[in-house]
Amino acid sequence: SVEVKSYSNLELSLEEIEKQIREDIEKQKPEKIIIFVDLAGGSSCWFLAHRLKKGNEDVTVVAGVNVPLIVSYQMYIERLEWKDLIEKIVEDGKKGIITV
Repeated sequence: SVEVKSYSNLELSLEEIEKQIREDIEKQKPEKIIIFVDLAGGSSCWFLAHRLKKGNEDVTVVAGVNVPLIVSYQMYIERLEWKDLIEKIVEDGKKGIITV
C-alpha cells in the first residue's frame, strides 16, 4: 500500500516541515519518495524539496503540480514501474494545461 502525506507551509515553518518529513521517512522507510511542489525554483517548498533530495536517488521532486497530475499519480502508482510512473504523471500534468 502507498501512503500519501501532505505538508503545508501555511501553519508550519520550513524547518518544522523538514523535521516532520524526515521523521515520517524514518518511521515508514519507503523505498521511493515523490515530493510534489507548486513552483520550480520559485517557492520555499521547492528549495526544501531539493534539500531533502540531495544525495538521495530514491527521492524524486516534481514541480508545477496540477490536478490532472495528481489524479494520474493516484491511478498509476500501483500499476507502473517507478520510472514509467514519473514519466506518465508529468506527461498527464502537461496535457492538463490548455488554452480555450
